Amino acid sequence: SLKPMELKENTDYYLYCKDDNRLVTLDETTGNVYRSGDSLPNDGLQTWTLELEGEIVYLKNTATGQYLTVAGNENGSNIFADSSQTDSSRWRVQNKLSNEFVISDAASGKLMSGSGGGIDNIHLWENGGSDLQIWKFVEKATEEPEGDKTELQKLYDEWKDLDLTPYINGA
Repeated sequence: SLKPMELKENTDYYLYCKDDNRLVTLDETTGNVYRSGDSLPNDGLQTWTLELEGEIVYLKNTATGQYLTVAGNENGSNIFADSSQTDSSRWRVQNKLSNEFVISDAASGKLMSGSGGGIDNIHLWENGGSDLQIWKFVEKATEEPEGDKTELQKLYDEWKDLDLTPYINGA
């Protein structure tokens, strides 16, 4: 059986949406936080660290020092990055299975959510049981591997949409 992953304070993580494995990325110009088209990290704006205060978690972008913050408590409220810790940047992170988490606004209990299709801003939404509301934390390596990542990206792009149905269960 899979054991729950324990998240560590002051550790850099990449944060992926389970639905499509796209990275949570900060747009430094607008302050918006969105699921990028990238599945492989390529930017410090995709790296987040956890600051803990009891059961409360602050998610801080390592490139800018800004905190993941919600602009309200209604369905569809935008999630963006703000330079200070406020009541709106308080989150609870609950481990669902191994490396799968739901991230809820501490005030409303609503979940951090992506939208279906396309690159989109992340927002708040009531629990719908969707993979768009499940997040994976992947610890950033302390040292980047040397070499050209272009070939790895090409290989990933070539195989990512491969239909494996014929190979499942000996079919």
